[in-house]
Amino acid sequence: MQTLKHSDNGSCPLDEKGADRSKNMVRRAERTKTSLYLIPAVLIPLGIFAVLAGWFDYYYDLNDDYVMEHILSGSYTGIPESRNIQSLYPLTLFLSLLYKLAPSIEWYGSMLLLCQFGALAFVIARLLKKKETPGCRGLLAGTAVLTYLGFMLYHLVFVQYSVTVGLLMAAACVCILTADSLKDLWPALFLVLAGYLLRSEMMLFLLPFLMLAFAVKLLLRTAAGLIPLKRAAAVFAAAAVLLAAGAGLLEGLNGAGYRAPEWKEFISFFDARTQVYDFQGIPSYEKNSGFYDSIGLGQEEVQLLFNYNFTLDEKIDAERMEAVAEYARDLALREQSFAQRVRNALWDYRAAMTGRDTMPYNFLAAGMYLVAAAVILLRLILAARRVSHNEPGCEDADSMT
Repeated sequence: MQTLKHSDNGSCPLDEKGADRSKNMVRRAERTKTSLYLIPAVLIPLGIFAVLAGWFDYYYDLNDDYVMEHILSGSYTGIPESRNIQSLYPLTLFLSLLYKLAPSIEWYGSMLLLCQFGALAFVIARLLKKKETPGCRGLLAGTAVLTYLGFMLYHLVFVQYSVTVGLLMAAACVCILTADSLKDLWPALFLVLAGYLLRSEMMLFLLPFLMLAFAVKLLLRTAAGLIPLKRAAAVFAAAAVLLAAGAGLLEGLNGAGYRAPEWKEFISFFDARTQVYDFQGIPSYEKNSGFYDSIGLGQEEVQLLFNYNFTLDEKIDAERMEAVAEYARDLALREQSFAQRVRNALWDYRAAMTGRDTMPYNFLAAGMYLVAAAVILLRLILAARRVSHNEPGCEDADSMT
C-alpha cells in the first residue's frame, strides 16, 4: 500500500492542493462578484446611449465645442491640429493623432460622450459594489440613473465640454464618499485629472465640491472613531499634494506644447480676453476715454470689443487686451470695497437660485443642499451615539485608518 509522502517542509501535498483549490474558488467567487456589478454598470449606460441615439441626433450645445472639433480634425487647416487652446496639450495631441489615423470618426465628440456615459458607469459600479443588501444597492443605483436622466437628459444629447467636466467631478465626489479604503480613492484622482485635461478652469471652479466631499468623508470617519483626527488631516494633505502634483505635471506638458513665442503671445491674448469677457467686463468709452486714448484705442475699436468682433482690428492685440483687463480690474477695486463685492456676489447667487432662467434646476439644487445637510447631520448624530455607547463600526480591516 502506497503511503503519502511529505514534502521537505513537512506539509502534505494533498494539503497544498486543497489550499490551491480554495484559492481558486475564492478567485472565482471574486470574479463572479465583480461581474455582478460591472455588467450592469456597462450595459445600463450603453442602453441609455443606444436609446438616445435612436431617438435623437447628438449635437454640440455651444460653438466652442464645434470650433474645437473642427480645429482638431483639420477642417480649417487641412491637417489635424494638435492644439485647440481650451484643452490641455496632452489631450489635444492625442486626439489629433486619432484624427490622422481615422479622419472619418468624430473623435472629439466621441470622447465627450465616452466621458459622460463613463462617469455614469463608474457611479453605478461603485454603488453596486457597496456592502449593503442587494435591494439597497439596486435602489442606490436606480436612484443614480433616474437622477442622471432627470437632471442631465438635455446635456446628454446637446453635449458641451463644461458639462462633461462637471459629470467627471460628480463621479469623483461619489468615488470619495463611497470609499472604504485608501485604494478606493485612486479613481477620483484620475477622474479629476481627466477633467482637468479637458477644461482646467472648469475643474478648478468645481474643486470646492471635491474638497467638501473629502472633508465630509474624513469628518464622518473621525466622528465614528474610525480614524484619528491627525491621520485624517494627513490623508487630506497627501491627497491635496497628489492632486497638485498631477495638475502641475499636466501644466508642464501643456507649457511644452505652447512654448513657441507666437503661441505664448496668443495665450496671453486669450487669457486677457477671458478676464475681460468672463470676469471683469468692458469699461465704457464715454467714462474712460482717457484710458483708451492712452493705449491707442478709439471709440470704434471699443465698440468692436463690445460687439465681440475684436479680431476685425489688428490694433486690438495681446498687449492692449491685457491693458483693458488690468484697467477693468483696478476700476472694480476702486469703485467697490471688499464687503460690497461680497454682497454683490451673494446677490448674484440669490438671483441665480430664484430666477426663471435657471428653473427648475435652481430648486433642485436648493433641495439637494437641504438633503445633503440633513444626511450629514444625521450621520454625525449616529456616529456620536455609536461612540458614546462604544459600538464598533462595521468596517473592513483595510479601511481608512
